[in-house]
Amino acid sequence: ETPEATLQVDGDASITGELRTNDNVIITSPSTKALQISTASRSTAFSPSNGATWHDLLVQNPQNAQNSSVGLAFQLNSSYHVNAAAGIAAVKEHASSDYAAGLAFVTRPNAAVAEERFRITNSGNVGIGTTNPNAYDWNASSKVLEVFQNDSNGSILKLRSNSTNTVFAAGNAHLQFGNISSHPIKFYTAGSQKMVLQA
Repeated sequence: ETPEATLQVDGDASITGELRTNDNVIITSPSTKALQISTASRSTAFSPSNGATWHDLLVQNPQNAQNSSVGLAFQLNSSYHVNAAAGIAAVKEHASSDYAAGLAFVTRPNAAVAEERFRITNSGNVGIGTTNPNAYDWNASSKVLEVFQNDSNGSILKLRSNSTNTVFAAGNAHLQFGNISSHPIKFYTAGSQKMVLQA
């Protein structure tokens, strides 16, 4: 059988030390568990600033130019295509040599190109529909959850329970806030109710 890549393994394999290749490594398995990565037993408490406590799988791009990236792609098809995957990418967000990077979440819609849908910036701001969530026009030091759609329909934050359906909407040149369901809107401050808008 002609190998599909520089390295092809059918069955079990054990490697001690580093495995290096200048080509693709393809792992296929007839079982539902195609790849398992097990680390040595470790009881050290998780610390974001200490990679030794959680860097069990490292995917690295040696470039550090602004907007360079490295990521994981997930594809549901029999053949590879550069525009046919959903995935997660680390994106360099500053031009300096520092390590500042955000996380970009990508989906691939039907019959269209893949798009970034969700970004967590290096500063911890969260954006849906925007790669640069910020509060510069309100309070630049605030942490931000920003939802953006670049048309007049705008965006909606929808909160639901099994009985209540509430929206905060920005679009068509106005703000809308209310319950779609037939329930009152109650306003609280200092832990007590101050005003009620009846349904």
